[in-house]
Amino acid sequence: DLLVSDVVMPSLGGVPLLGEVRRDVPDLPAVLMSGYSDALVAADDDDDAAAGIVYVAKPFVADDLARAAAAALAARGAARRS
Repeated sequence: DLLVSDVVMPSLGGVPLLGEVRRDVPDLPAVLMSGYSDALVAADDDDDAAAGIVYVAKPFVADDLARAAAAALAARGAARRS
């Protein structure tokens, strides 16, 4: 399973959304995207990659999204094996 969401949304942004979902699925990996570079910088955290959270800047192509999804899934898999 993988959560894919925009960072900036009208009522609940991607980061708070992930927090809500992770109450039920604590190790759910995520790809968060934004067309606003400042939103990505504000959301990005050094521990995010280890927590299975990968950020993608819009616009992107399908290969970018596929790489981000693979990275998020791999990070969570590595964390589970640790």
